[in-house]
Amino acid sequence: MLSIKRLLMCMLRMGLLLLSSLILRLVMMSLLLMPLESLMPGGIDPHTHLALEVMDTETIDDFFHGQAAALAGGTTMHIDFVVPVSGNLTAGFEAYEKKTENACMDYGFHMIITKWDDEVLRELEIMVKEKGINSFKFFMAYKGAVMINDELLLDGFKRCKSLGALAMVHAENGDAVVEGQKRMTELGITGPEGHDLSRPALDRGYVMSPPIRETGHDKALQAALPNGLLQLVGTDHCAFNSTQKAFGIDDFCKIPNESGQISPSDYVRMTSTDAKIFSIYPRKGAILAGSDADIIILNPNASFKISANSHHSRSNNNVYEGFTGKGKVEVTIAGGRIVWRNEELKVVAGSGKHVKMSPYSYLFSGIARQMRTTSPLSKHQYSGNSNPRSKETACTASARIN
Repeated sequence: MLSIKRLLMCMLRMGLLLLSSLILRLVMMSLLLMPLESLMPGGIDPHTHLALEVMDTETIDDFFHGQAAALAGGTTMHIDFVVPVSGNLTAGFEAYEKKTENACMDYGFHMIITKWDDEVLRELEIMVKEKGINSFKFFMAYKGAVMINDELLLDGFKRCKSLGALAMVHAENGDAVVEGQKRMTELGITGPEGHDLSRPALDRGYVMSPPIRETGHDKALQAALPNGLLQLVGTDHCAFNSTQKAFGIDDFCKIPNESGQISPSDYVRMTSTDAKIFSIYPRKGAILAGSDADIIILNPNASFKISANSHHSRSNNNVYEGFTGKGKVEVTIAGGRIVWRNEELKVVAGSGKHVKMSPYSYLFSGIARQMRTTSPLSKHQYSGNSNPRSKETACTASARIN
């Protein structure tokens, strides 16, 4: 986190503000009128589900409305999950290209894997080398929909490693969940409470997978952030309105679902880590010459009340309704455009860009080092450069401030 004065000096030295007198004036006003504020890189949400078709419905926030809500909160890029069409990765990617035509914020893609055959093996390479996808998701839950077995999971790990892609896992025991659902039904428990009981979970009340856990887990997770044990935080934004949630009023299996205290310094570090893990740093997650002009102005002492009436999402409910938060984003600048200021959104449909993400992020260098220093078998199996990137870097665009 940088103070406005320090960052202003850095930006002036780099020439980032020479292109925009408007933003220069904005920063100067912030410096003079609100000295407690800080400037930071825009946030990156690594886990969202916009316009997701699931359980005979679709998440209420599409790529325009969900992104607009994110911009109001200081997030300037997100990474969503492409769902294959009948297992076909290319068809799934093309479907999501259409979903993002009205995007108002930059975005990247993960890809969900739901089956395994020679065609999927071929398409994985295309997704990585041509479509800019460097991470693939495997679900061990949601049997009959996207759940895969252990054999596919292991084959997927091997293929991801060979392509320099990251493997992501939704780690639940899908068979055990189905068994729990059957047990609840046999007991006559068919309401929303059956969702938690079939997992099981503590602190019941909200439907999500995995369910909310007992008090104490949150503190452990927060403590893991400063020391780097926990590197990423994502929203898993997958919004449904009350009508959609009511699908499961008499059968909890039909409820569509998915689903602290962070210092400004932790926020900046996590944003940069997001960008590094997915090979988009320093284009994203930094305020540097050559980086995209994604900047937020945060007032750490300002407070705000959370409400469905003002959260900008299309959802008509909010599980944090009435809560008061501390630390308010006063201004969001995305791609050099002021999109959030004075409680007003000024977003343009179609202005969001697909950000391609290169394979072999910095994590693979660590894997290579570990393999070179472990067993003789590992050394024998390892071959090749740990980071065979082309000379083109993830940061190819200069900062543009309009």
